[in-house]
Amino acid sequence: MSTFVGGGAGGALQRTLTVLQVGAMLVLIAAGLLVGAGDWAHLRGTEAQGTPGFGSWCVALLLALYAYSGWNAAAYLAGEIADPAHTIPRTMIGGTLCVALLYLLLNGFYFYALPVTVLATPPLLPVADKVARARLGLAAGRYVTALLCLSIAGAVSAMVWAGPRVSYAMAHDGVLPSCFTHTPGRHHTPINAILLQSLWASALIVSGSFEWLVLYSGTVLMIFNALAVAAVPLLRWREPDLPRPYRTPLYPFVPGGYLLVSAVIIGSALAERPVAGGLGIATVFAGTPLYLLWRKSGGVRQCSSEA
Repeated sequence: MSTFVGGGAGGALQRTLTVLQVGAMLVLIAAGLLVGAGDWAHLRGTEAQGTPGFGSWCVALLLALYAYSGWNAAAYLAGEIADPAHTIPRTMIGGTLCVALLYLLLNGFYFYALPVTVLATPPLLPVADKVARARLGLAAGRYVTALLCLSIAGAVSAMVWAGPRVSYAMAHDGVLPSCFTHTPGRHHTPINAILLQSLWASALIVSGSFEWLVLYSGTVLMIFNALAVAAVPLLRWREPDLPRPYRTPLYPFVPGGYLLVSAVIIGSALAERPVAGGLGIATVFAGTPLYLLWRKSGGVRQCSSEA
């Protein structure tokens, strides 16, 4: 994969957005703990609150896992990273641990600020805005709105930078038209791959509510993550002699356990939220007949503008 010269500027922008985003979250947590009138007793459940069913618990877990989505995005840039065999594992593991710590701090503040029954009152998302308005006032709500916009900008920036590399690599492998490999101009930016992702993201934005989109995309991400993990034993079987600088701990129990848990969560999402979960599953498996037709036709190597 060729190196995109514009990656330096993009990396600087992403680092700036990440620092601002994390800093704003820490300011919100500190302000809520120092100024807000919360109660740590909110962390203790009551019988009146009831116990959620297993399916509801799995759907809640799907929403929680969505906060970690993107942990694997570093792999998309493997062709442009120096010493990827050592850099990518450290990046993925370190990044996931940092996100987990921030996630625990933020949710601890949420439970300190409001009881679970209030947090669970619709609309469920965004919780940060609900907590800030209740404990810090309307001005804090505006601050959280700005924080959410900054968070979205950071996520969009990261995925616009990393996501199109998937389409770019697929086109190089011959499973997408070759126009998605084009990197014209001085910065060698994969414009067509970015446009493809932008069109799909725009379609999703107008398709439903924030909560619906999280459930839908969370189901899709869970399926793809499970497929990626399933590739580990498959590659070991098909390519036993490939160099493997990073070995999976406790293999095969770790990938096997992950696949089992993923199947349970996906099945529960389908049972509890049949529309969002069903459309997510249908979206993934819709690619199967398209791929088979592509292989049968020998693959259309060019876009219509190139023919």
